[in-house]
Amino acid sequence: MFLKKFNVVIHPPKAPNILEVLWNPPPFQWIKCNTDGSSNLQSSSCGGIFRNKDPDFLLCYAELSSAMRAIELAKQYN
Repeated sequence: MFLKKFNVVIHPPKAPNILEVLWNPPPFQWIKCNTDGSSNLQSSSCGGIFRNKDPDFLLCYAELSSAMRAIELAKQYN
């Protein structure tokens, strides 16, 4: 939508379907976590971001968080 307001023309790579997705704020006193991921035949990745209704940045994570959690658990269980 942002690009449409400025009449920006996008020439995307050939994709089966392109879908515009708009962010909607969560209700008052709620926190929203938006996640996304992608993959191909060689690799995959994921991540997410936490925001409140304003939408202030609160926290984000990426695939690295899984490795960090594995290290924490390894330390916890010796």
